[in-house]
Amino acid sequence: MNGSREKLILFSSKAKGAVILPLLLFLFIKLNNHKQNLYNILLTIIQKILLKG
Repeated sequence: MNGSREKLILFSSKAKGAVILPLLLFLFIKLNNHKQNLYNILLTIIQKILLKG
């Protein structure tokens, strides 16, 4: 019984990670906004991931 519940928790945490990770990257880059080039590259990558999803 516990195994299936753990899998469900793992899945939901992965789903949350898919949302939270880009947000964390975004906030991190906002704090380091002098790295504008890196920001543009990561923004493009995130947009491509979101468009595929």
